[in-house]
Amino acid sequence: MSSELLTPVQPSRSGPLRFPSLLPAQIISKPVIDFVSACNQSYVHPGARMLQFRAADPAAFAQAVEGAGAAKLFRTLLSQPEVPASLTELNLVPDAGLLRELKITEENPFLLDGQLAELLYRQGAYPRSRGNQEQVKLLAEQAVRKLTGGRFDAVRVFAARAPWAAWFAGAGQDYTWMVLDPEMGFWLFCVSDAA
Repeated sequence: MSSELLTPVQPSRSGPLRFPSLLPAQIISKPVIDFVSACNQSYVHPGARMLQFRAADPAAFAQAVEGAGAAKLFRTLLSQPEVPASLTELNLVPDAGLLRELKITEENPFLLDGQLAELLYRQGAYPRSRGNQEQVKLLAEQAVRKLTGGRFDAVRVFAARAPWAAWFAGAGQDYTWMVLDPEMGFWLFCVSDAA
């Protein structure tokens, strides 16, 4: 592996940072699949999507993301060459204008399961039977445990609550979480529903 992959390469002063290759990965974790399926039952139009990207060179990826701000990381990772190709398959093509204006916050990883449980319990634009609160919380806890590996002090969580691609309904029910694991890559979870 060449040494140039050990640090981000900046093609121009105003251009985005470049990171080592990211590889789309199949999600096979049952708790994560169950959580996304439950969200798809509540958020129907267009629904919920989750993608995972693994770093081809985890050490170089960890070095590239170290100390970078939430908004810059979120936007840069979504614009990496491997990411849009995978997003296109799910009709999640980033819109440069929306992405540039998107407010991105860094969230506490210890609270992610609560945010996802609330999302599932709220049930989108047209609430149906809310179900058991404890079951909803447990489903979110199990999914987050798989996403983070229980390493809450090592991962970073970014959130956006507005559309950044045409796939989102743009009706106030648009949510994105990015769970960044500097040693592995990142997960992207998107939910939207039309009012």
